[in-house]
Amino acid sequence: MTAPDRPSQEPAPSPAHESGGSIKRLYWRAFDDDLTGMAAMVAYNLLLSIFPLALLSLFIASQVLQSEQLQTSVFEDLRRLFPSAAESTLLNVLDSIRTATTGLGIVALVASIWIGSSFWGALDTAFCRIYHLECRPWLKQKRFGVAMLAVSLAFIAATVAVPALQSIIVAGAEDLPFGLSEVRVLVFAATLVAGIALLFVILSVIYWTVPHGRLPWRAIWPGALGATLAIAVVDYAFPAYLSRISTLAGLGTSLIFIVIVLLWFYALAIIILAGAEINALRLASANEPAAAATAAETREDGQPAPGSTDVAAPRGRAAGAES
Repeated sequence: MTAPDRPSQEPAPSPAHESGGSIKRLYWRAFDDDLTGMAAMVAYNLLLSIFPLALLSLFIASQVLQSEQLQTSVFEDLRRLFPSAAESTLLNVLDSIRTATTGLGIVALVASIWIGSSFWGALDTAFCRIYHLECRPWLKQKRFGVAMLAVSLAFIAATVAVPALQSIIVAGAEDLPFGLSEVRVLVFAATLVAGIALLFVILSVIYWTVPHGRLPWRAIWPGALGATLAIAVVDYAFPAYLSRISTLAGLGTSLIFIVIVLLWFYALAIIILAGAEINALRLASANEPAAAATAAETREDGQPAPGSTDVAAPRGRAAGAES
């Protein structure tokens, strides 16, 4: 009596087992790529890109403050924001801003372009390591960074301006225009959906354009969706902080705010790179069947099949990626 034949295929793993295995692979992939170290580099360049924009904003404010009526309005706003500051101190600040020269505006504009392009260069360097693709040369990185400056402004608007606007709504602004104060919940929901949709589009553009190679849509949207949800969670912690800022005044509010901002930039960088890791892992999983078929042909013939890729290539390399 012969023993029964063993089944040719093993039972399919459960969805929970597959999910746990994917998370484990993602963790070790991020560990091997030094995700936290690269996130520090990206966060540093992202933080630096804010300062030239602040200088440019000061220059624009100096042109606005040429009007005495607007200067008086700004002075009253500053007195409400900084009640403990002396009147002479606030007037000196306004005079310094108002007398800003055109040279300051030019320097701020050039610095914004240069440092903003450096952020995209840092992101390109990080994505090279994650996707295991060749990096752009330095000059191409700068050209690419300048072309992506509009995306930088849109990203900052989606992650800063929209949550700040919602914090005003949450705090209970009563004099919104066009009667919107009567439908505050509707306004909050509309801005929430618009902000998340804008953020998803921007992240999709980042994951599509930054890697130095052509990637399919299936290797773009998973990371963009995951990063969008994670950034939304991080962003909407700020309205809660701003609504409780008075309770933290005794603990050194300014210092706490600076620490939160630094952690916020670092969290954004980790989330963006983690989304890239998800996309790279998904791309590598999609390329595994082709690599297995190539390996089988190599074992049978003793020579690699014509036009096949090297199975020893670094993991995650996009098949047919264009350099």
